[in-house]
Amino acid sequence: EEQYRIRQVNIYYYLEDDSMSVIEPVVENSGIPQGKLIKRQRLAKNDRGDHYHWKDLNRGINITIYGKTFHVVDCDQFTQVFLESQGIELNPPEKMALDPYTELRKQPLRKYVTPSDFDQLKQFLTFDKQDS
Repeated sequence: EEQYRIRQVNIYYYLEDDSMSVIEPVVENSGIPQGKLIKRQRLAKNDRGDHYHWKDLNRGINITIYGKTFHVVDCDQFTQVFLESQGIELNPPEKMALDPYTELRKQPLRKYVTPSDFDQLKQFLTFDKQDS
């Protein structure tokens, strides 16, 4: 049974106005809403009204936005160069966790063989040594 899903998203941070957006790449025939999950806006990081700033971002951290937790596993080359030039020590990149439901669906279906009522051994023993 499906208990939770791990969905890959891209978190975009815009330096010009400190806004962010969250976009999920479209997966064909997934049955779940995809595309722009959170539109571009300044996002509050706590109840006091403080907003996320680029200094708050790093690999290996969790970001909670509107009750959903996103785990940052890696960043693009531009982001890495920018953060390092600003004196931010980046955590090492992590591997993307696999979604257990998607992995289960990728497994080939088991082939079921309907049991037959016909028993060859029984037929042989029944008709053995009988004249036809």
